Amino acid sequence: MRYSIHFVVMFLMVVLTQTAAARKCRVAATASPVSAAAPTSTITSDATSTGIAPLSSTIPASAGNQTESAAGVNDAPNGKKAGIAGADAYDALADHLGWWSDYSPVPSGHTGKSIPVGMLWGDGHIGSKDAARLAAFKKITTAPKYMMGFFEPDWTPPDSSNISVATAAPLWNELLAPLGQKGTKLLSPSMAKQKDEDWLTPFKAKISYQWDYTSVHVNQDSLEKVKAVIDYYLKKYEKPIWVSEFACVASGASQWQPCTNQNEIDKFINDVVPYFENHPNITAYGYSNGNGLGTVWPLTDSNKKLQASGKTYLAAISKFS
Repeated sequence: MRYSIHFVVMFLMVVLTQTAAARKCRVAATASPVSAAAPTSTITSDATSTGIAPLSSTIPASAGNQTESAAGVNDAPNGKKAGIAGADAYDALADHLGWWSDYSPVPSGHTGKSIPVGMLWGDGHIGSKDAARLAAFKKITTAPKYMMGFFEPDWTPPDSSNISVATAAPLWNELLAPLGQKGTKLLSPSMAKQKDEDWLTPFKAKISYQWDYTSVHVNQDSLEKVKAVIDYYLKKYEKPIWVSEFACVASGASQWQPCTNQNEIDKFINDVVPYFENHPNITAYGYSNGNGLGTVWPLTDSNKKLQASGKTYLAAISKFS
């Protein structure tokens, strides 16, 4: 009797051991292999040196294409954030630029490694130049790497495109969305009103394909004011920022006064360039060389030669390229 009980106990122990081993094998066989070096999707970068929190890697997107942002904060064009809006100073700055724009659909006239970024400036209703730009845009057949949306549709002509949301959204869906579907990284329309804008939110709700970068115009006269504009767009639209234009301007509800003191301009440039460069959620930025900025701010003089402000910008961006 004792022998029989002992035999049964031994038999049960063997059965249990074999069952456990078989279960372990089944789990190992069905588990997905994970590489220790597998990359993760993120749009963040190290912000420890700036104290600026990077955007979440799961930025929400609405109405269409992205379940998270398709653009990363390390996606600077040609590996360099610095650029120019208005290409007069291109030759002098080219070695340190990642991108440039001349406000046309297909920028031309310059060669090099920096990337030309086109633009759908307006809807064609503001004179012959606007109409010609729209016609040229409609002829684009090859998807470029980047494309900008409307130029200040929330402000009046002649230097802003002045387009209603009701007009702009269908035009975006017709002309820009197909490029995005082909792989072009899209920049949002840029707002003249900066952080006081009230145009982008209703526009965003009406488009079928969302932008990859929020295109921001910054016309301020101090670093703190610049930060306020950037912070607004990051919190409001939760996309990486492309500062498509910045300038030293004392701006407000009833005034537009370009900076005219060279020392003030130099300080402004030397403050904002490192801020843009070190901000983990700013993908690119560009010096505005457009109209209405007086005679001291522009990069070049009447002979298209770098003047004092242009030399300051060149020195500032040279530190990062």
